[in-house]
Amino acid sequence: MDLEAVWKIREEEVYLALFGPQCRGIFPLSQQLFSERFGQNDIDPRWLFYGVFEFAPTAERPYWLYVTSGHSNPWEQEPVDYDLEGESGAGVEFTFAVSEQGDWAIQTLQHVLAFDLLLRAGR
Repeated sequence: MDLEAVWKIREEEVYLALFGPQCRGIFPLSQQLFSERFGQNDIDPRWLFYGVFEFAPTAERPYWLYVTSGHSNPWEQEPVDYDLEGESGAGVEFTFAVSEQGDWAIQTLQHVLAFDLLLRAGR
């Protein structure tokens, strides 16, 4: 199993089973976010593959849910070293639940994710 397979399982199987159908796809982090919001022009190019998904309310969950993707990718490991019982990547994804749909919720979670990436990189 390679990184793309791990990513596909999380986003197309696990997330859909946990959160329901996606609404508008993924909203990736951008170079502009890092430079304008955090003054960081030199970033790890892999960070631009991280993003936020939006999930509409369901019968079981009456609120909008925003969920990051990419933070739990095992970027630093070779596929033969994946630990199926251990943490992957940062070991977390972030969620943000709100009563109404909004781009502001996507942007807020993107900022949290970008800030955490920068903290983990010692910036």
